[in-house]
Amino acid sequence: MKNNREELIKQFIAAKGIKDVDVESKTFLEEFSSWLKERKAIGNKYIEWLKKFGLFQDSTKCAEVGKGIHD
Repeated sequence: MKNNREELIKQFIAAKGIKDVDVESKTFLEEFSSWLKERKAIGNKYIEWLKKFGLFQDSTKCAEVGKGIHD
């Protein structure tokens, strides 16, 4: 499996349409971190929606293929 951080950075760059980027700059890292937090909040809302409709009951029996700890 590829480095999860690198994959997330690629997804972020594509989602934001960024052309020239310094992935080590403070601004980039702050925006990337904010984007990750936003994605996590969206994921949590999605899980709550699934629970509301009885589609998600046990997180130990649920997995997303090809994902890492941060996505």
